[in-house]
Parts: sequence; C-alpha cells; structure tokens
Amino acid sequence: MAENGFIIVADITGYTAYLSGSELEHAQEILESLLNTILKEIHPPLTISRTEGDAVISYSLGNAFIMGQTLLEMLEQIYCAFHTELEHSDRNTTCPCDACQNMHQLDLKFVTHFGEFGLQKLGNMTEMVGSDVNLTHRLLKNHIPEKTGINAYAYFTQAAIDVLKLNEMTSVMKEHSESYDHLGEVHGWAYDLKPVWQRNRERLRVVIRPEEAAMSFNLDLPVSVPVAWDYINSPEHRARYRFSDTSKVSGNHGGRLDVGTTYHCIHGDNVSDETILDWRPFDYLTIEGQGRFGPIIFKQRFSAFVKESGDGTNYQVHFTRIYNDENSLHALALRVMYPFMKSEFQQGVRKGLAEISQMIEEDRQSGRLKMVEISAAAATA
Repeated sequence: MAENGFIIVADITGYTAYLSGSELEHAQEILESLLNTILKEIHPPLTISRTEGDAVISYSLGNAFIMGQTLLEMLEQIYCAFHTELEHSDRNTTCPCDACQNMHQLDLKFVTHFGEFGLQKLGNMTEMVGSDVNLTHRLLKNHIPEKTGINAYAYFTQAAIDVLKLNEMTSVMKEHSESYDHLGEVHGWAYDLKPVWQRNRERLRVVIRPEEAAMSFNLDLPVSVPVAWDYINSPEHRARYRFSDTSKVSGNHGGRLDVGTTYHCIHGDNVSDETILDWRPFDYLTIEGQGRFGPIIFKQRFSAFVKESGDGTNYQVHFTRIYNDENSLHALALRVMYPFMKSEFQQGVRKGLAEISQMIEEDRQSGRLKMVEISAAAATA
C-alpha cells in the first residue's frame, strides 16, 4: 500500500575521505558513536527506517506536524547533539592516531522530501521503496556546497516546504535546484546549520527551576515530546487552552516562533502579552507575560518543560510570583493582592491543562493523531 509522507536522510559528510586516511578500528568507533547519537534524537512522529553506512533514514506518514517549524527544529536538535558528541570526543581524546585527531573534519547534512513510498518489512527494518525514495537518496549527491557555500545543511525540497507551510521561512534559506536523469529537476531550499550550533552555544538561558517557583503544575500527555511541544506552543492551540476570544502573534523570525516572539491573547477588552524569553525546542521554553488586573499592570514569568516519560510526555510548568519591576505603587498593590489572586490563577491553569488533554483526545478520536500512533508503534516494533 502506497503512503504519503516525509522521507528524511541524515548523512555524515566527509566520512569517506576521513576513513581513507584513518585507522579503521578507531574510525569505526567514532562513526558508531555519532550514528547512535543521531538515532537517540529521532522521535515520533518520525520513525527510523534503517541505517545505511554513514547515513540514517527515517520517515513520517502524512503531515503529522501541527507546526511545520517543529520538523526543522527536530533536525536542528539532531545537528546540535551530533556536534556536542563530536566536540566531547575530540576534547577528551588523548589518542594521537589520525582517526582521533581528524574527527573534527566530520559534519552532518539532511535531505527532506515529501512524496509517495511503500513500506515493506525486512527483518527488523522497515524499508521504504519508490521513486520518491530514490530521489531523496540521489539528492545526497548535489552541488549545494559549491553553489551556495553551505557545507552543513538541511535541504528541503519544495514539496516538503509546501506541506510544512514553511514558505515564509525560506527567507533565511538558499534556493537551490538539482537535475537528475530519469528524475528531472528538483527545486528546493538549503538551510545553513552551522550558525544553529553556534547560536545554541551562545544563547543565554532564562529558566525558572522548580525550587525557584511560586507555583508548579504537572501533566502527563499520551504523545511524544515533539508532538506535545506542538500542542503546547502552536498559536491556534494556545488560544484554545488559554480560552482567548482571539489570539495573534508578532515578532516572528521569518515566520518562526523563537526568542522575541509575542503571543497576544485577547479576552474581551483585556489583552495579555506573552513574550518568549528562551526557546529550547523539545526541552523547555520561558515566557514573560504581562496583563492587567483592573488598573494594575502585572508581569509573571514561567518555564514550561517537556520530558519523555514512559510512552508519552511529562509536562511541567513553573511560575514566578506576579510582579511589576517598573512601577513601585503597582508592585506594592500586587504584593497585597497576590494571596487573593493565587487561588483563581491556579484554577485557571488547571483548567488550561485539562483543555490540552481534551484537544489531544479529540484528535485521537477524529484520527488526526492516527499517523503519530502508527509511527510510534513502528519505532518500537
């Protein structure tokens, strides 16, 4: 039976040249470590198909992503984990062999395509077959480095961009086409991953830990971490579980939620603004909210964590007290009012958490999450 979905190949670059001038035993150990790092970072809705030499092949059925940027961020996370492992190994080796001394020459690239493929079970592997699968593999041999100057990249075909609705995000990518015999011309976009690794290392962490929180809440969700992340942060879902009349987003970065993005939640005449201070996909985000209680302006920060737990995700939210660091009279009023506001606030948060669970259950019953469940089952088969 033919399926439609994403075909994704993660390929370690420079390995052939690296292997030709290195001691085989140590080179194999390094490759094994890097491949295992990649494999550990692949979660539903992505399913691992197999490894092939220095590449890992995965797929998802249909469009299982609520926010298209989530797939891009999953690839970014894999890339950062790859370089964290590479840097750790390089820093801690004392071996003088060529394999250990030259491991820093290795890098990682991705090719992502949306197309049709068949699935066939071969031993413990789920093999993908079809012309779109062949095309994805052919795209690994390309002219992206010499044409764009990008060596470590995530290449998205236009078909993938369209399904993910990432057209606005292509403003930070390089347009690139390839042509192959029997397959024709393929149009797509190359996203440079090198700055992602550097930005990830330099970005300031802003996080509310449990021991620092005035209030904490906890919820188990029956979906994978990337899927839970989508439900929590998608503007349309956020508007629902915040019980907003309408919701808007400003400060997007090329159509992407990130540090500096603000959710505007509108409740009748009242507007609350929530600005992202720290954005660590599939780990946590921190938000500073600002709203009104009558004439009193207040602020509040919270960090929301997602963590794999059994077959699902544990979601924890840690809130500071409400405060105002700009108006001393408002700050005094908030200290007096806080005990009376706390109970109402807690009730509102619990109601919102219940709504997240309700949205997931509705999507399960309607079949919206069917593709995610299939992917998760295949990954553990």
